[in-house]
Amino acid sequence: MIPLLNGQVDRFFMLREQQQKIIELKLIPKKQAEKKILEYIDTHPGAYTSEIFLALKLDPRMVYDVLHELERKNILEAEKVESEKS
Repeated sequence: MIPLLNGQVDRFFMLREQQQKIIELKLIPKKQAEKKILEYIDTHPGAYTSEIFLALKLDPRMVYDVLHELERKNILEAEKVESEKS
C-alpha cells in the first residue's frame, strides 16, 4: 500500500496534460471498497480501473486487488484493452 502521511491520508499525484493534480485518497476497509467498486461498475459499465480509483478516490492498488479478486470469484469479467501506438 501507499505510505500514509500523518496516519490519515496519502496523496496520489497524477500528471495529466501538464497539470498536476493532488487527489486525497480515502482509507476504507477492503469490504467497503469492494461494495463501492461494484456499485460504481453497476452504474458505469466498462469503466477503466483508473476511472474507478479516481472517481472513488481509493488507493489504486486496492482497486486493482479488489477487481482481480472479484474476477477470480467470477463476480465480474475484465476485458483487456489494446493500447494504441502512434
